[in-house]
Amino acid sequence: MQLSRVVAHNAVADGSIRFFWESAKSFSMEAALTSFTMQRQNELLRASAEASVTNDILSLRQMNISYSGIEASIQDLTVNRVSSLAQTEGFIQGSLSRKPVDISFRGQAAFNSSENWLDLLLGLEFLEGSLLVDTARFGSIQSDEPFSFIFSGLREREGLALDLSGGPKNMLRFRYSPESEGGSVYAAFSAPSPVRGSFAGLINSKTLDIQGPDIYVDLNSLWRFLPPDIVVAFPQGIVSASVRIAGPLTDPEFFGIAQGSSVHIVIPDFLPEPIRPAPVTFLLTGSEMTFGPVEAAVGRGRGTASAWFRFEQWIPNIFSIDIQVPPESPIPYAVDMSGVLAHGLASGRLNVGMEDLVLSITGDLTAHATEISLNSNEFMTMEGGQIFAEQNTVTTTVTDLSIRSGRRVEFFWPSVEFPILQAIADMGTGIRITSDQEARRFSLTGDLRLRGGEIFYLERNFYIREGTVFFNETESSFDPRISARAEIRDQNEDGPVTIALIIDNAPLLSFTPRFESSPPLSQMEIYSLLGHMPHGDEGPQRNLAAGAAIDSLAQFTVMRRLQRTARDILGLDMLSVRTQVFQNVVLQAAGSQQYNTNPDVDRPYRVGNYFDNTTVFIGKHFGADIFGQAMLTIKYDENKVDMGGIVLEPELGIEMRNPLFDIRFSMMPLHPENWFINDISFSVIWRRSF
Repeated sequence: MQLSRVVAHNAVADGSIRFFWESAKSFSMEAALTSFTMQRQNELLRASAEASVTNDILSLRQMNISYSGIEASIQDLTVNRVSSLAQTEGFIQGSLSRKPVDISFRGQAAFNSSENWLDLLLGLEFLEGSLLVDTARFGSIQSDEPFSFIFSGLREREGLALDLSGGPKNMLRFRYSPESEGGSVYAAFSAPSPVRGSFAGLINSKTLDIQGPDIYVDLNSLWRFLPPDIVVAFPQGIVSASVRIAGPLTDPEFFGIAQGSSVHIVIPDFLPEPIRPAPVTFLLTGSEMTFGPVEAAVGRGRGTASAWFRFEQWIPNIFSIDIQVPPESPIPYAVDMSGVLAHGLASGRLNVGMEDLVLSITGDLTAHATEISLNSNEFMTMEGGQIFAEQNTVTTTVTDLSIRSGRRVEFFWPSVEFPILQAIADMGTGIRITSDQEARRFSLTGDLRLRGGEIFYLERNFYIREGTVFFNETESSFDPRISARAEIRDQNEDGPVTIALIIDNAPLLSFTPRFESSPPLSQMEIYSLLGHMPHGDEGPQRNLAAGAAIDSLAQFTVMRRLQRTARDILGLDMLSVRTQVFQNVVLQAAGSQQYNTNPDVDRPYRVGNYFDNTTVFIGKHFGADIFGQAMLTIKYDENKVDMGGIVLEPELGIEMRNPLFDIRFSMMPLHPENWFINDISFSVIWRRSF
């Protein structure tokens, strides 16, 4: 009778219950538990069931338990006290670590006879049975065939001895033997288990002391069971170990040594390719595990890696991984942080650590062969005060990264695919990015000096002579500024003209340049020379716009790929080919006149017409202080009969840096008759911040 009262009290949450008893040995009870809800750390545990118990049979039907995306359903559980037999059937479905779970099972068990339920619970002498798993699927892992677990329990003098074996391909063997102060335990795992080997030792309700002298871990198989969004992962490799685990049951210590081969370490938020250390030795000394420094490869680059891990409650959730990369063997990296996109190669130091659920990323990197751009969508988020999106994970991130420019570092805006500004960064300049996700703070500082490149404006490409992009951004304000001088050469009826596009410390996101020319021209003459028609001449202007659109599309798709391939083959830091051939074809088909000549004079189209205003620009660093560049411009001259009217205008230049000022030398060899004296120029550039 006392037992029936306890069961009734615990079963009722929101439902109904009826029970009758005649004596302590004979009673019956029916219960309908329609709902049971408990909240734990923002996760709800819900249960519902229908149950009935008589003097002989306990029946549990439609028992459903839901917790954290997993739903377990026991369709029927029957325990017959008279026949000493129990049977059950059910399934488990849902999502665990964002991976689908689908398990169906059925089982049966035999136990010793008893005169009543109370004697059965308090005097269980033996139990043996099996659990058959018909289907089992977790993510992409699925069992090829049904498998079963065989279990048994036998009461001995010191307690209940347990045996368990089975699993896929009979991979598990487990035995527990009670002793006076706890019990001895033995467990062995074989394929297809990701952890293989045997463990043996002592365990009680508070402590354990277990040794595994021949442990084998297949990291590839093990990592398939773990969540996909782990900050640092070990998805590939083999580890063999000899380990002792001793201490409190909830937070033991680890002692031993492990050898790892073909290990891959993945940091997906910063390194697009895995770290591949040489065969490495892991030392386990209590609550810590360390390795390195060891040689490691990332992509085609190489460096050294070392790591330190601290175990807390069985899990190495405090760690520090340090990567050192020499300049001669940079490794690939990729950063997408608060609107700054950078990917390429890097050398220097990078440290990734975790403590108290705070991930820290610190580093001092030198970028090589890198593309840096700004994400305009992130800017809109910043302006709306939402720079830090709501996180679905329990971890927060703190970063402090300095990225300096090395060779072949290019800056693009607004995007790499369709840049208005494409420039090569001066070696040694760079940016610093800091952020604190929990404090919701962010900063981007630094002056990115431009040593060459292009500004695409008014459907023309102006070549940068000097410039700087200034960053002093925070979580509340993102408005980088730019100062630059870029030039283009053209000609009018009086001869060659150099047009300069000048930006004076203007917002990068919305700059409006001014123009100068040599020899001096009015603004109307400059715009006309650049191909912009006065208002009212709509027909030719539409033809020009159509041609410019085709040119831009070809330039940003086909030509850019060819440029990158040729640049890499020739070993250059910068290579740019700009042409208006498609625009000129459209103009010819429409019967339009070029706007940089007299519109009253008919101009027959020849080969030179198609390649008019074509420019080839190359640049290369010779060390950190010398930058050489060359430009070849193709013009059309209707008075030139040879070569279809094509005129070649080469220009050579070199810029040398010293602590006080920069010296720039340029030469345009067009006048050999006076020994090119008029074609040579020297410039002294002095920069000073106030």
